Amino acid sequence: MDVPPASFFASAWLSPENDRLVVVYTNMSVKDIEVELDIKGINRKYTSKKKYTTSQTKDLNEEPPTLPDENNCLIESKSVTTVVYHFSTTD
Repeated sequence: MDVPPASFFASAWLSPENDRLVVVYTNMSVKDIEVELDIKGINRKYTSKKKYTTSQTKDLNEEPPTLPDENNCLIESKSVTTVVYHFSTTD
């Protein structure tokens, strides 16, 4: 990643029911950033994921969560992007 560390950061929260993981990416740089969507450190597989972007031109727009390779996501410049992972309740 070729952006200053203070320009890109993320936070994550697991729901109390353990059925959703919410990751919020903040990209304050002028460059789009590609991130990997694999989840490490949680012994569960997600059943679906959704992506929402807020920027100067978007207001919490729901968008396809992945790039064509299905494993990476583009975080647009000057945006806040939220990815919500849904887990099966039968795990």
